[in-house]
Amino acid sequence: MREGSLDGAFVCGPVADASLDERAMFREELALIAPPGVDSVQALIARGDVRILVLRAGCSYRQRLEALLARLGVPQPRMLEFGTLEAISACVSAGLGITMLPRGLMERTRSAGGVSILKPPAGEAMVDTVFLRRRDSFATSALREFLARATQTFATGLTNRRSQPRMRNAS
Repeated sequence: MREGSLDGAFVCGPVADASLDERAMFREELALIAPPGVDSVQALIARGDVRILVLRAGCSYRQRLEALLARLGVPQPRMLEFGTLEAISACVSAGLGITMLPRGLMERTRSAGGVSILKPPAGEAMVDTVFLRRRDSFATSALREFLARATQTFATGLTNRRSQPRMRNAS
C-alpha cells in the first residue's frame, strides 16, 4: 500500500504512520483457542510444553499471542506456522497447541466440541480493525462507495450481533 500497488487494506489497528489515513471499521473480541477440555492457559504453561499455531510472521493475532505468552513467562514457545485458519483450527482441535483469533470465527467449532475458547486477561481481548489508505492518494468514486458501504455494513452488523456464549477467563 505504501508503494501504491494497493488502494487500501483492512488491518488491526491502531497504526502509527503519518503517511496513512486510518478509518476505524469494527471492533473484535479476541480469544485464546485451546484444545477441547483445556480450561486455562496456566495449565498449559505448567506442563512446560506450550506450542502455538499461527499464521506467517507479520500476523497481528500472532504478535499479540507471542506478547501475551511472554508476559505470562513463556518468551519463546514452540511454533507451528500454517497458511489457513482452517488448518490452525483443525490442529487446535487435534490437541497440537493454542492460538489467538477473533472469537466470532471459532464459535461454530466450539459449539461442535472442537475447541475450548478462553478469555485473555483484561485489556488483551479487544482489537480494532481499521481501513488504511495513503493520505496522498486519490480516493476514486469506487473507493468512496466501497468505504461507505463497508462502514454501513459493519455498523449494522455490530448493532445486530446476538449475545454470544460467555468465555472462561484464561488468566
